[in-house]
Amino acid sequence: MGHGALATRHMTFLLHAMWPHLARAEQRDLAIQLQALSAQCEGGPVPLVLETGEVIPPANLTHIPSCSTFGPRPLPPARSPHSIKLKTQQGPFIFTPIHFPSLQRGEKKNEGIMEYLWVEDDICEVQLKLTNPLPFELKVSNMRLLTSGVVFESIPETIILPPDSPTTVNLHGTPKEVGELQILGYSTHTLGVKSNCRLKNMPTPNKFPASYTIEVIPALPTITIETTVAPSGNQNLPNTENVGSITNISLHNGESTECTMKITNTSQVPIDYLDLAIQSNVDSQLQSKIFQWCNEDIQAQLPIPPNEVATITMNLYGEADFLDLGGVGETLFPNSLTSNYPSRVGSPVPNAQTSLPNTQSSNAHTSLSSGFAHNRPLTSSFRSTNSHTTSWSAPISVMPPSRGRQIETQVIIRYSGGKGREVHCRQSTLQINLELLPSVSITHWDVLPAEVPTQLYLVLDVTNLTSEEMEFQYATGRRVVVEGGECCRVPVPLPRAPYAAPPAPAALDQLETRSISTTTSTNTLELMCSEHITNNVDLRWMLLGSETRGRAGVRGITLSQAMVDIVRMSPLQWEVTVNSESIKPQAEYSCGAGEALNLSVSVANHLPRPLRRLRLSVRFYQDYNNGSVNYKCDHSLAVAGNNKVMLESLAESEKAHHQCTVIFLTPGEFKVDIQCSTTEPVYDEPTSLSLGDQPSLMPTCAGEVSHVWRFIPPIAISVNEAE
Repeated sequence: MGHGALATRHMTFLLHAMWPHLARAEQRDLAIQLQALSAQCEGGPVPLVLETGEVIPPANLTHIPSCSTFGPRPLPPARSPHSIKLKTQQGPFIFTPIHFPSLQRGEKKNEGIMEYLWVEDDICEVQLKLTNPLPFELKVSNMRLLTSGVVFESIPETIILPPDSPTTVNLHGTPKEVGELQILGYSTHTLGVKSNCRLKNMPTPNKFPASYTIEVIPALPTITIETTVAPSGNQNLPNTENVGSITNISLHNGESTECTMKITNTSQVPIDYLDLAIQSNVDSQLQSKIFQWCNEDIQAQLPIPPNEVATITMNLYGEADFLDLGGVGETLFPNSLTSNYPSRVGSPVPNAQTSLPNTQSSNAHTSLSSGFAHNRPLTSSFRSTNSHTTSWSAPISVMPPSRGRQIETQVIIRYSGGKGREVHCRQSTLQINLELLPSVSITHWDVLPAEVPTQLYLVLDVTNLTSEEMEFQYATGRRVVVEGGECCRVPVPLPRAPYAAPPAPAALDQLETRSISTTTSTNTLELMCSEHITNNVDLRWMLLGSETRGRAGVRGITLSQAMVDIVRMSPLQWEVTVNSESIKPQAEYSCGAGEALNLSVSVANHLPRPLRRLRLSVRFYQDYNNGSVNYKCDHSLAVAGNNKVMLESLAESEKAHHQCTVIFLTPGEFKVDIQCSTTEPVYDEPTSLSLGDQPSLMPTCAGEVSHVWRFIPPIAISVNEAE
């Protein structure tokens, strides 16, 4: 015929129309003939107009290659748009995910409308699965997506398909406008023929919708994230590992470090919105203590221009409960208590709650002079007060100090900019795996009076849970070196809590509550004193080998009533004189044997209510500075006058006075124990009780001591030989 274009169009139509009815050999022969004809005149997907005026419609090779699947793909998670503000339901109607078929019979589901979004100027993807039905390799070139609606820039692809082997092909393109985009199919160039394979004309009817509709939103910025971890010590980095978007960090309990995230704007859209959130496998309260950052610093760096960098600094802290109520094992503490509750230096006075060691226990000077700052085995001087006279409330163990813990965290960074910043944003996720290692454990503690009335000593049993040598600082300028796996006892000097009424119920909500108590109500005084100790203790440690540094605390410490009396300042104001000379703290009075000493004691009530049934007593004893005392001094001294006086009532701001004379018969070192006790229950704030309310304290039995206040520290008198 001499018309190459018409011959190519005719052979293309025959191959397309007769394909299902041809044998494999016939399909191969016709394909080879078409390839030979198209080499002379290429076929195209447009109508062919002959010289006679007749129009030959286009023919498309939809069978070569055959398409089994076709579908647009959502953007990768790092580039997928998210709604900034979640939709809130309003009105009385409740949403239910249950579908009722009877209400949906008249609805026709449109499978071609995509629920996800594409973004302007972002490379988008459509995935196909193609199969070459011919017995030889098939080259398909210039594959593009067929679209309508908004402007779409399709990227051509060239592939070579092996015979009879399904191959996944990804076609890409970039939407250039905002609006709806319809994907109609794809175009191919194979066997010398260009074809438009539209979904509605595919050879397998009803398998694909006529088109896929996707909404294109305004352009959003893109970022890259680089993380670095700052050193925690002077020289060495903490154990870190950065693999892709996963950062592995190892910290000891109490150790701190900084994780710096550098965010680079890799797009041409400025970043106007940047937010950071944390998701982890721990509760939100503990999470906020481990991961901390400043939102104000983040907002101050906005907007981030294209190709510029913003820095987010996140502080990481090895949060843990350093109080180990269960101990860390009998091998480390062979002489420690078997009780899971904290211990007390000295046992309590029977039927009384005292603030100083009693007749069977050592006093403050003896205990503190026995070498706390040296590593030594624990002795039995730590005695339990887990008895009926003590109200314990066990602290909640956030993290056992003797065990490590793995914390898996996702740092979610949400950012946006451009025209769509008010509606949509992007979200990047950084995985941080934090391993917390054991560092320090506090197994036992006690409270002792100090040398001055305004101070106290918090005595701690501290264990080094690492394998390295540790320098432990328990006060300013006071350090002790603890070997790996060893323990030591340290006295922490603290100021006593000022005497005040217990905090109001609203203020108690800010204190850390503890779960159990042996009484029916929470001991508010114990909570207040525990909070005072927690806020004033500053414990620091350093591993000498790696120079790793950290802190420790006593949050959740429990106190008995005797401990509370030492921690809290006394409501009684004492004035003590010897021979009209005022006694100063830590001062030692000297006299000769046989010399008469006039001891005068005045006590003033600073409570807002009167005290009743008071007994003011003066007792003399000898302290041997070896853990034992002797109150039987009848052969060593003589007292003129009563050494005890009973007061029926001591009104508010009223002062009571008592004096006696003592003569020491033999030389030696003596101390004076001055105390004031009552058999009436003591309420700190009776005015806060409403009418009809009863105080939570149990009434005492007749003659039973309810409370004891002592003059701290006891008076030391040195008696010399008579001249």
